[in-house]
Amino acid sequence: MVLKIDSITLKRSNKILFENFSVNVNKSQIIILTGDNGVGKSSLLEAISGVLKVCEGQINISKDIKKIFYLGHENCLKDELSVYDNLRVWCEVARKKVIDNQIHDGLNYFNISKLVNQPIKKLSQGQKRRVALTKLFFTDSKLILLDEPIAGLDKKSEYNFSKLVLKKKRTGKTIILTSHKDLGFKNQNIVDLNRFSKKTNKNTKFDTWENL
Repeated sequence: MVLKIDSITLKRSNKILFENFSVNVNKSQIIILTGDNGVGKSSLLEAISGVLKVCEGQINISKDIKKIFYLGHENCLKDELSVYDNLRVWCEVARKKVIDNQIHDGLNYFNISKLVNQPIKKLSQGQKRRVALTKLFFTDSKLILLDEPIAGLDKKSEYNFSKLVLKKKRTGKTIILTSHKDLGFKNQNIVDLNRFSKKTNKNTKFDTWENL
């Protein structure tokens, strides 16, 4: 088991999103969180990553997971730095030894290698998102959290992203992401958080994503 969420209560701006929310997450799963805006998709990812504290209950992550890869709505890129420098700095912070050819290969995968020396501030929103998603090439994290990862992407980039996620899954990684769009993964677990929100269901418990 990769992740165990045990009877958590989650709030945002003093509003209860979930009460008594429990789930077990296993290795090599793709889990898609869906639901209305404000239902708590992003907040749940933040709670798993440790950015947002739970009011009650516990979130337990397997001891063999030393770090989590988390990409939120923000791309976490420095506007004044070039595409290359942003990725190089991120790799250094993540303690990943990456050579220049690997950075170029990752950018080429998302068709932005020609932008390698451009400062982030000159890129479109879609291009910035592709730069941020290039970090996926370099992470060896066993738990990957992605908040609306395909926002601003074109069809080709969406397809390439989906292929990359499947590759991560085949290597034993677990991916939990939010999306308003069906990405078409086989054997994916779609979780509609509308069913478990405070306003629709006060005391929902379940054991595994497969039971949804």
